[in-house]
Amino acid sequence: MARQYKLARKMKEIALTAAVKALGVTQPTLSGWESERKTPSIEGLIRMAKFYEVTTDFPVSYTHLRAHETRRHL
Repeated sequence: MARQYKLARKMKEIALTAAVKALGVTQPTLSGWESERKTPSIEGLIRMAKFYEVTTDFPVSYTHLRAHETRRHL
């Protein structure tokens, strides 16, 4: 799920180092969240949602939207 926040970061053209500083986490932590090797806490998800200016359900809704678009275009 947190992988979608990486997409939000890239869509907003925010460097990993800037996100780490703003979110108050280490680079390995944020990289782990984005690659889904680590699971962020609820607080971490909320911080990412606020920082990237998306809703906390962004990972779920965006994934659902993309799956729907893919099926529609097949």
